[in-house]
Amino acid sequence: LLAGIALFATYMITRKLAEPLQALIAGAQRASRHEFGHAVPPVGWGELNVLSKAFNDLMKDLQRYEEMQVDRILAEKAKVEALVSNIPDGIVLASFDGKILYMNASARSLLAAHSNETMPPKMSVREAFRNPTLQEMSQQLLKGRKKTDTAEIEITSGENRRGVFFVRGVTVTQEKKEVGILILMRDVTAERELDKMKEEFFHSIVHDIRGPLGTIDGFVQIMRERKALPEKEMMYI
Repeated sequence: LLAGIALFATYMITRKLAEPLQALIAGAQRASRHEFGHAVPPVGWGELNVLSKAFNDLMKDLQRYEEMQVDRILAEKAKVEALVSNIPDGIVLASFDGKILYMNASARSLLAAHSNETMPPKMSVREAFRNPTLQEMSQQLLKGRKKTDTAEIEITSGENRRGVFFVRGVTVTQEKKEVGILILMRDVTAERELDKMKEEFFHSIVHDIRGPLGTIDGFVQIMRERKALPEKEMMYI
């Protein structure tokens, strides 16, 4: 009878200890999965009850901290998206399977103007890049034949000329692993027009002064052939 009572008492004590510990273990597993919304019910007695309350307080603190971090990340992401979206340069990010991951408003407007079509929300690199130079550059980068590449393209919208754009393509690396390609399109129309104006200006100057200089040179050659001039005057001629 005493042995039976001792076994029963041992079983009850073990159960009283095991159930609170199992509840705490389940709570710890939920915490490892970032599930901080489920508190551990008051379990056990004495020190176990104090431990469960402390564990619940810790879960609440972790939940508040995670919410703060999520809000901060969302705020930073919104700032970055606003910055990138308002950059006048076109930005296109694509994965190695040929899918567009991100395209800012400038790039969407430029590529839509070139294809005279509305750009769908999700598309592939082949669908986005209709320009032969852009297609060739993107394929070289996607297939790993090149890590960087540059080119200049002219984008038109129907019969209207949109401008000249300097395009640079690079392979994007994250934690020493290549994850995709980045295409940057910068408007260099004003720079190229300025270069053209300078070239035309210099050609105009050369054309305008070629005639007078030829005439002057001819007279100087005639004067140099006159042997009667003093040595000092010949030097000046």
